[in-house]
Amino acid sequence: MLVAKQDPNTTLLPKDIKPYVEVIQWCSLANHEVLPHLASWFRPVLGRDPYNKKSVDIAELNIKRIMKFLDGYFLDHTYLVGERLTLADLVMTAHLDRGFEYVCSRAKGHLG
Repeated sequence: MLVAKQDPNTTLLPKDIKPYVEVIQWCSLANHEVLPHLASWFRPVLGRDPYNKKSVDIAELNIKRIMKFLDGYFLDHTYLVGERLTLADLVMTAHLDRGFEYVCSRAKGHLG
């Protein structure tokens, strides 16, 4: 976020306080909910953490719950905040892309 703020002309961070706070909230959700649950789902499957079926299943359910929430949100919104791409979209997409890259690759038998 600090890097994006270095450019006073950036459109990735809104100038108005309410949308700015919304960007922070979405980034927080991505960092504190999405990323940990994705990691808890794919790291044991990849052998990077001890495998515990119950924990992996719970992480998968949590990600599916979050994805259902996001699917519903995007029925009425094009972007996470406002009418243009923001840092929130980039952070959320980066976390989901990386996590599902591992999950999908493993499911297809491409890893390990």
